[in-house]
Amino acid sequence: MKIGVFFTFNTSLKKWHDYGMIDREVALYRRLAEEGHEVTFFTYGDHSDYDYQEQCGPVRIVPMYALLRNPRHSLMRYLHSFTIPFRLKEDFAAPDIYKTNQMWGSWVPGIAKFLYKKPLIIRCGYEQFRFALMMKMPWAFKLFTYFNSLLSYWIADVIVISTEIGKQFIKKYFKVPEKKIKVQYNYVETDRFKPLAQTKAADRILFVGRLEKEKNLFTLLDAVRQTPYMLDVVGGGRLKEKLTSYIKENNIKANLLGKLANSALPQIYNRYGVYILPSLCEGMPKTLLEAMACGLPVIGSDIEGINNIIQHGATGYLCRTDEASILVALRAVMPNQELRCRLGQAARQYIETTHSLDAIIQQEKEIYANIK
Repeated sequence: MKIGVFFTFNTSLKKWHDYGMIDREVALYRRLAEEGHEVTFFTYGDHSDYDYQEQCGPVRIVPMYALLRNPRHSLMRYLHSFTIPFRLKEDFAAPDIYKTNQMWGSWVPGIAKFLYKKPLIIRCGYEQFRFALMMKMPWAFKLFTYFNSLLSYWIADVIVISTEIGKQFIKKYFKVPEKKIKVQYNYVETDRFKPLAQTKAADRILFVGRLEKEKNLFTLLDAVRQTPYMLDVVGGGRLKEKLTSYIKENNIKANLLGKLANSALPQIYNRYGVYILPSLCEGMPKTLLEAMACGLPVIGSDIEGINNIIQHGATGYLCRTDEASILVALRAVMPNQELRCRLGQAARQYIETTHSLDAIIQQEKEIYANIK
């Protein structure tokens, strides 16, 4: 089977590398390629994307802006993207199946589907229009995401979404037939993300993720300020400077450690007593799954996308998104070594059963085999 994987619009392998996520994102497709499928990455990178061939293994890389001129202006780049399927005919005609890595940019393989008569899989790590509603985005953004999603879902042969909640949302708001939508969980490489024989700091809390509004980090900092614990934050994003100033001005015991490569995270997770994710909205957060795979006790907000992963008191601890509730959770979990040990062991077992890479690869193969 020849599979063409289309990157998110404006995303390259270099960007994946710079965000420290290349190993995690490539793992599924590298395994498929090693098992005999011909996988091609269509990226929005230039010649520098070829530098990551070793990390991609037998996956073929087609950096579209190594073959075409890359417009400098963002609007021109967007308009130019509609011409790409017409201009890279030989490369686009080669795959048997097209698949998007995310929703944004789905118009490129969507056009190619009709030009070259190939089936299309639309993958959504999270449902974009649902996210826009939950985060109360500007109406223009909501309108654009709605119509982009509507068109993408209706031209797709299969829609892959990471949660049952997302599936039901697509059915309700876009009137898509249920048989067309497949729920496929995010995966974890459980042979890399696993408990390690190293001492955990019982007085330190870890957060890993983007420094963005939906992660609710200022509220987390307000809660941590009322405890004797230290918070370490791994990740980058638009709120970095504001968070740095807030920590300094309020004398909070917290460190912003910046972006780290995904390959470095197993050892990082294993250093901490607790992982916390107090988000306002989520799809299926990969960092939460990775922390659980490492046997870390986890605290997460009681919202869709997290409460379908964490079973309160069994595989983790749930709290609301306000400061007081986060504080209660920290005070319940952090000093209780027996509870932390029990939650961490159950979390690891859950990930092995439900989110292993082997299980997801089998589901992926079944989708390819059954696509019309």
